Amino acid sequence: MMLATKLGQLALLCVWAQLLARLSAASDKAGQVAAGDDANHTFAGCGSYCSNAHVTSYVGPLDTTVQLGNALKQLSFKKEIIITHHAVLSEAIQVLHRWQRHGYGHTLLVQPTAEPCRHLDAGGAFRPLLGCGWFEDVRRVAFILNQTSGCKGMLDKWLIHYTAARAIRLGYNVLAVDADTLPLGDFYGLMRQPPYAGVQLWSQREGNFNVNGGFYYVQNASVSGPVAFLLYDNLLKNARWYADARPLRAAVGLSPNDTSTGIADGFLCNDQFSLSDSVHGAVTGTPQVLECLFHHTRDPSARGAWEAPHLQLYRGTGPRGAQQLGPYEQLTFPVPHALRLGSGGAATAHVTTAALHMPHGRGQWPAERGGLPFAPGPLPDMAAALRQLFREGAGVAAGGGGGSNAEVEMAVLPDFPDPYNPADQAAAAAVPPERFAYLPPWVANTWGYAPGANAGVEGHYNSHLTAALPALVSHLHAGLTPGDFNKQVHLAVGVPRGWSLDVGGVAAGGAARAAAEEARQAAAGSSVADAADAVSTATSGGSQVTSSASDGRAALAARGGAGLRRAGRRRRMLAASAAAPYAYLGTSAAAAAGMPPLLAVAPWVVRPDMSGAEFTELVQGLMRMGLALGRVVVWPWVPCEVPFLRRQGATYNPTASGHKIPWSDYLNVTAAIPNGPGSADLRRDGLRCLLAALDKHSCLRGGTAPPGPSPTAPRGLLPYEFDHWLAGAAAGASRRRGDRQRLLQQATGRRVQLATSHALSSGTSLPEAGVALDEGPRLEAGLGLELELGLEEVPLLPGPLNTIQDILERRGGSRAGDPVGHVGSSAAPAAAPALVLTATDLQLLLADPAVVGAGGGDSSSSSRRRRAEARRKLMRGGGRTPRGGDEGDDDEDEEVNGDKGAVSAHQQEGDEQEQEQEQADNSRDTDVRARRSSSSSSSSSSMAAGSQRDGDRQSAKGHAAAIHAPAAVLWLRGPVSVPQLPSAALEAFYRQQVEPLCCVLLGWPTAPDCMWRSPAAQVAMAAGAAAAAAAAEAA
Repeated sequence: MMLATKLGQLALLCVWAQLLARLSAASDKAGQVAAGDDANHTFAGCGSYCSNAHVTSYVGPLDTTVQLGNALKQLSFKKEIIITHHAVLSEAIQVLHRWQRHGYGHTLLVQPTAEPCRHLDAGGAFRPLLGCGWFEDVRRVAFILNQTSGCKGMLDKWLIHYTAARAIRLGYNVLAVDADTLPLGDFYGLMRQPPYAGVQLWSQREGNFNVNGGFYYVQNASVSGPVAFLLYDNLLKNARWYADARPLRAAVGLSPNDTSTGIADGFLCNDQFSLSDSVHGAVTGTPQVLECLFHHTRDPSARGAWEAPHLQLYRGTGPRGAQQLGPYEQLTFPVPHALRLGSGGAATAHVTTAALHMPHGRGQWPAERGGLPFAPGPLPDMAAALRQLFREGAGVAAGGGGGSNAEVEMAVLPDFPDPYNPADQAAAAAVPPERFAYLPPWVANTWGYAPGANAGVEGHYNSHLTAALPALVSHLHAGLTPGDFNKQVHLAVGVPRGWSLDVGGVAAGGAARAAAEEARQAAAGSSVADAADAVSTATSGGSQVTSSASDGRAALAARGGAGLRRAGRRRRMLAASAAAPYAYLGTSAAAAAGMPPLLAVAPWVVRPDMSGAEFTELVQGLMRMGLALGRVVVWPWVPCEVPFLRRQGATYNPTASGHKIPWSDYLNVTAAIPNGPGSADLRRDGLRCLLAALDKHSCLRGGTAPPGPSPTAPRGLLPYEFDHWLAGAAAGASRRRGDRQRLLQQATGRRVQLATSHALSSGTSLPEAGVALDEGPRLEAGLGLELELGLEEVPLLPGPLNTIQDILERRGGSRAGDPVGHVGSSAAPAAAPALVLTATDLQLLLADPAVVGAGGGDSSSSSRRRRAEARRKLMRGGGRTPRGGDEGDDDEDEEVNGDKGAVSAHQQEGDEQEQEQEQADNSRDTDVRARRSSSSSSSSSSMAAGSQRDGDRQSAKGHAAAIHAPAAVLWLRGPVSVPQLPSAALEAFYRQQVEPLCCVLLGWPTAPDCMWRSPAAQVAMAAGAAAAAAAAEAA
């Protein structure tokens, strides 16, 4: 067992044996007053540590102390610095974005090479504030970057530890965080107050008493004290083992040349185990090498013999407190009123803490604890260079900027006492102790575990629903649903504004206007709420990742003339995000080709009363139809109240009583991720879920056609990704409709209503679309002129032109039966029967221009020239700058009180028309978000709205042949069944490479072996199936 279970033998009182201390009666009393005196202190935002407007960018190397000192001088705020990293650039971008958006501009992203930082700097998304550093002298950090042994540490975390330890040695306070973290409130506002400020090292707990290397905070630590040493020792011991790992093999009873358990030259310990050993060494006062070797013994049976003497050392160190926790004790800390969700409502709660000492072996290295863990003699070159680096102290930051190597006066710090040198025992004992504590749940929570009942999985990230902060910071490292992209998906679905698909486009060098605007506002000192809300409004949930149906509705509604910004920039931001499909999991590798054609299920099809079997049949039909048409499928949201997501034994009925927090009281949160609404009325607006079974490589990637697996070709889009894309695509369509409106007005001398952008796109009759019956001829005239000029466009939302069932009816194909139930009744929503598609139906669909594009209509060169000339008229009309371009002043559409004398009456009229058109678009877009709501009443009314009128179908029939490009989205307004795919090869492709690996297609409940199968195993399994099929065909 690891130390987490080892200390169970010490009768630990609770899993989170919360860190409390009587640091002293005076500090305890001061803390009660300082941290708990103001019941009105909300701890929202970044408090007095909002730094975006007070720090300066640094993009440069971090190899030398001068370079690091310059970076810290420019980026730190009040001697505070946040250090983070991720090996995947898209993940690194997101964590940097989250901390900056919160107002913490004092964030340094560390990378192994210059390329990622230069990429970000050139893209401009984080200008004028970017902290990004790299390492050019590989010799200094080879033990991290050039890992060669069978046991590889985590590169991203080790770079954080390396940089954090050096910053602490220079006298800075450091918050070291993984990329799956996010700020929720005023972290420093609490931690800089007593008694919290009396703890020099805070860390999240991993298990019982191991530390979590992905989240720790160092404050007020001596540059020569135990905290600075243990972080230095964490590096030095690994640099020594990298050069010679033979003593480690001997420690666990292996022969000098036996590397079978992963202990070889080039060895780098798991960073979290290594850091835990260093902390435990300071807690016990004796160096520890327990965790680093625990999993490298000859076999599991030898682990007990390895851990026993280390446990005895702990027993001998304590107890230090009345709780009998070995070297740990529990002290009582005040909990501010605003954070008591994490303390169960208590005004005070326990914190588990320990004194930290400078460790020393006292010349005793018992064989049962491995003996001396290093080869005798002088330090290896890399370790010696590291020791020299840590001799260089503060006072060097006055050098030049960036990568300056200017000569400066270097402060020289004394070496730390050597714990392995008996002569340094007295020096080690003379170092004043410092304080360590585990972060309590009201300060730092997680997704899945929180003894204070504030876990994210319960819905507590949605503080607008609870009116309470769950914690000040969060780390999504525990309790996640299984999945291949689970951290990204949880941040995108379960955490409001946790994952920005707009800024995600930066990873591929694409458009990131929203992120740039948000960074600009933050750097200008805007409050975190203002900056985030402004961009969320501008991007229709882009920064919020369209966190819910009502969230999308509210954001789209805010795009009206009374919003925070004028229409022009909002549309450009949305259009920019739509142009970045590489931000999506399934399409990231197809960025150059743009968004592939999509196939989606209309929002009302997935009903709140749908059974698991019905849902399986629905997604199977969706996937098979996608393969038949060569389209990427859009996986649907699921109303969280569906019976198959109910927690076993739950008595609460969300269908009757509405949803509530905590969700796990009645939902199976191991099978789905709830996505909270943007409003504050959970019961009214409902709750939608993303099934964990969709979070699989093979549901999103692998292509839509044989002969073999294509690991990066797109196959599926997750529902929140589609919501984001749809909002951006709708913005682009809105602009184009405005352009066409002006062109048609020029051509006819009067205003002409665009039918395709109104009635046909909404899928309703003209009166339902808000158009008077006597306007019908004008609509038809406008559409006819659109088609003549080649300006027609298939709508994005479900309508007669782009719905599979309507296309088949128009072409004389199969029709589905009548709905089961009563549309619009107060009873259960109507269930549409499956449309069974024949081979003839598939042929009809594959001949329709909206499905595949046909170049129908007049395709002569003269017609093409006429259409091109018509489009050029728009660009010249009235001397107006082309609306399709983004050249010139990016703020041209934001001028509210600017000089309007230079704007012609024609241009003003065009703006008014555009605003009117946008308001109509807002109404339409709001409606589609409403249809995506999970409530049964919403589903019922959407079914009614989705029933097409014969007149509209006839109108669509007259114009469908003029479509020249396939519809970006085809819709299913009910379930379909495709008994036989168009070819035997495609059928085999589905049976062998798609259905067995995309877990949602296998039925409910999802098989655990499918859910835990890695992406590499999925690709291998698909390749094996393809090879077997090819061999069988050859035979």
